Amino acid sequence: MCDRFGFPFHSEVLPGNTADKSTASALIKKSKNEYGLNDCIVVGDRGMISSGNFKSIQAADMGYLMALTRAHMASDLKEHEDDILAMKHEQTLLIDEGKAYYIVYFNQEEKDEKSAGRTRRLSRMCEAFRAIEKMIASGRIKTPQEIGEQVGKAKQKHKCGKYIKWTYEEKSKELSFEIKKEKVKEDEKWDGLLVLKSNRKKMKTPESVDTYKGLQNVEQAFRSLKSILDIRPIHHHKDLYVRGHIYICILAYLLEKYIGFVLHEHGINTRVGSILKTLSTINISEIVSPDGSVIKKTISSVSDEQNEILAHFGITRRQMTKEILGGKMPGY
Repeated sequence: MCDRFGFPFHSEVLPGNTADKSTASALIKKSKNEYGLNDCIVVGDRGMISSGNFKSIQAADMGYLMALTRAHMASDLKEHEDDILAMKHEQTLLIDEGKAYYIVYFNQEEKDEKSAGRTRRLSRMCEAFRAIEKMIASGRIKTPQEIGEQVGKAKQKHKCGKYIKWTYEEKSKELSFEIKKEKVKEDEKWDGLLVLKSNRKKMKTPESVDTYKGLQNVEQAFRSLKSILDIRPIHHHKDLYVRGHIYICILAYLLEKYIGFVLHEHGINTRVGSILKTLSTINISEIVSPDGSVIKKTISSVSDEQNEILAHFGITRRQMTKEILGGKMPGY
């Protein structure tokens, strides 16, 4: 859980088979009981959409800002479809339905990208089916079960199985397939659209799009933690170790967020990853005697660029010397 600035204040690890849409109720109780958050907005992605979540949030007298799935877009906003499909690049449309408020944002570049991606995946999917046809003809696969397994693998790989209709005739050993053009056309209508739904009128503003994108930034930051902060994937087999690993990831994200915040306050837009890479050459060395006692500590030289970065955090070379080497000047 993060505040509106993206700083994390609560984390929880749930079993891997827990669906996103079943987590809202417990987290809402924690936010009210442990943190006293009464007037807040729960921001959730498409995986959080469920009638149970909406009921839990409303029962707690809290607000929500949720992104709608394509199915919910089509059903909730059917009467406004013509206006939505006529939207221009980066246009925002605000819709008031009384008890529910919708913020619709359209991005033409994203629409073009998604459409092109779907076309590529469908092309590869058709190539996969032609490859399966050759496997049938050569006798490499014979039973309907084997053919079904190959089709399943192709669907899983290319992520567009819902657009393909296929049949297999066992007697003639013929595999046929076709693209569901109407399904493709229906989904293409909603490409490039972000539709947010809220029960709070104050969220019926274009700025709500930025609020939701803040959630995406948090998710992206969490995914990139392992590469930015050198926390590599570790395969654990005990719940305690898994929780510990996730906790470290959250602390790492907090550190990354703080660094980015301080730099932004000083007008520096350099990526946090680049800043950390620059600072990574600062090393502390220890010379240890056979009995384990530290004989000497040294700190590597600090460049002007590194000094400038550290100064934004109120850290000077003299402070590092005092804290790390006990006031002694580093030995270069």
